[in-house]
Amino acid sequence: MPVAAVRPLLIAAVAVTLGAATAVVVDGRTPSESSDCAVPAYVEGTPASPEAAPDGGGLEVVEQGFTQTGDAVSIGAVVHNTSAHPAYRTRVQIRLYDAKRMWLPEERPGEVRRVMEIPVVMPGQRVGIGNDAHPAPLYGGGKAVVRSFDVELTTTTWLEPDALGGLVPVSAREVRAEHPSPASDDVVSAHYRERSANCRTLAARGAAVVYRDAGGRIVGGAIEPPGALIVFRDERNEVVGGEPTPPESAPCAPGERDMWVIPLNPVPDSADLSRIEVHPYCDLSRPVSGTGPRDPRN
Repeated sequence: MPVAAVRPLLIAAVAVTLGAATAVVVDGRTPSESSDCAVPAYVEGTPASPEAAPDGGGLEVVEQGFTQTGDAVSIGAVVHNTSAHPAYRTRVQIRLYDAKRMWLPEERPGEVRRVMEIPVVMPGQRVGIGNDAHPAPLYGGGKAVVRSFDVELTTTTWLEPDALGGLVPVSAREVRAEHPSPASDDVVSAHYRERSANCRTLAARGAAVVYRDAGGRIVGGAIEPPGALIVFRDERNEVVGGEPTPPESAPCAPGERDMWVIPLNPVPDSADLSRIEVHPYCDLSRPVSGTGPRDPRN
């Protein structure tokens, strides 16, 4: 069966189920949470340059890569915190360029998906960035061909070393790639074992996926909500795969759980599925007006 017959149904399924999944992530405590948890729900700070931490270190992009498939561009990168200070809510802007280093604007006016925010980058930590973009067609109707891109770290909030009260980065281990629908070879579900040693549930703001080829080079990435309930149906409306059951506990909650993220755009052909990385984005709280994975309902 052609992939096109399945993918619109996938997007529709996400639109139906994401609202309930988000409510579970944000609200309430789990039985394992401590009532005297020292991890704060909010911190004060002033946005500053990500390259200039108080101790002379900073944030730097240490790896990046992309793959263009048709009109979709899969983008991946890794950011490293070289300072002794946590970097909080780092804003990231991705810009695409053609062969003449001319900026290629986004196809969808007002699209903010390429403006991202990494909730926390702890001292010494490396965090992956994943996203997709759709450059607008050239004037006259030709296809825009991407030859390079920049990952711009625009602002961050540098915190004192103890400001987060012992917060520990949430990890994704034992990552394995699966095809949730036998009719769509280019759709991949990245399953992983999520672990949080924190004393309370954090706010899940997506999970970044980084794709690498057989040589270890980054060839793209994605960001989507973890644990989304997704059902794939064929042209006869029969279920052929997916994730119809919620995870055993919410993303970014204390403890361990099996989790997954399913990118909605095709995985690059050059990606080695045994090298897929997942980076959970867990925040102190959900911003009133924030960035992160696009809600397909909008």
